[in-house]
Amino acid sequence: MRNSSTHSHTVVGSDAIIGAFGSLAHADDVEAIFQALGTYRRPERPAGGQSFHDWVLVRRQGIELGFADSEYQSAADQHRWGHGELLLVQAYFYSGFDDVQPFVGELPLGLKFADSRNVARAKLAAYEATRHSFRSDTWDVEGYRLTVTYVGDGTAIDRSHRMSRACCPHPRTACNEKAEP
Repeated sequence: MRNSSTHSHTVVGSDAIIGAFGSLAHADDVEAIFQALGTYRRPERPAGGQSFHDWVLVRRQGIELGFADSEYQSAADQHRWGHGELLLVQAYFYSGFDDVQPFVGELPLGLKFADSRNVARAKLAAYEATRHSFRSDTWDVEGYRLTVTYVGDGTAIDRSHRMSRACCPHPRTACNEKAEP
């Protein structure tokens, strides 16, 4: 995290957030991220036992942090889901839309929001064997999964989404609960 002379908040780079993947929601490193982002919002265990995730969207920073129940995350027996603690497991970095400001921190691996699909693929060529593509591109990189979504014509990155590799122990439910904005 570094102070920016053009912003009154601390700019949080994606590496600091990715480095905190797997940390408890109330851990010191996660709390430092919340404070740097200038948000009072904290994740809460969803009521009703039907969801095992919560998200914290910080509109003025262009970032959304995803938290999952530790029992669900670790693929424990289903009756344990919802009985664990919340862990930081995902982050969305937005280029800006509606009332969500663009993320101004550094994206990993040299990515920039101005990168076209071809440029992003070139920058991530070392991970080409892991790439899956359709409307977005997804790679397994450096201990996490990186998904890049592009503007309609592929001329720029719309948002970048990272999740810890262990985020999807139950693929039919875990990764599909959050609707894309």
